[in-house]
Amino acid sequence: MQQPKTLVAYFSCSGVTAKAAEAIARAAGADLFEIRPAVPYTQADLNWTDKQSRSTIEMNDPSCRPAIAEKGGGQILLCTAGSGWYQEWGKPARSLNPGDVVVIPPDVKHWHGAKKDSWFAHIAVEVPGEETKNEWLEPVSDEDYNAL
Repeated sequence: MQQPKTLVAYFSCSGVTAKAAEAIARAAGADLFEIRPAVPYTQADLNWTDKQSRSTIEMNDPSCRPAIAEKGGGQILLCTAGSGWYQEWGKPARSLNPGDVVVIPPDVKHWHGAKKDSWFAHIAVEVPGEETKNEWLEPVSDEDYNAL
């Protein structure tokens, strides 16, 4: 059976994440896909020191919650900026900071996202697997998220 192709999908406004994603794709022999917002960001949108900028508002939106997922072939997370959480179902949450790497085994129910008082940037590499699927589950509840 032919090995499934790996895809590195990324979003980058400044180009830093793009360079990292390109290097990962080259090393893995993967396809590369740039995620583009429906409304492109302007330089003013990206000014995180301005409390009214688009990026600041989006990063600090308390209603923004990650969804719980199961990744059939597994996943590798590379924390690039900010501060976040990674939590496997039924286990304590792990704090994530720039430079941290999480290797998630196949079929592990988990979530990852920003801490309440921070923003979080990361690269997620999906690991291909045979006869597997990725499944998005319920959002992380306010009760669980606020308990961290």
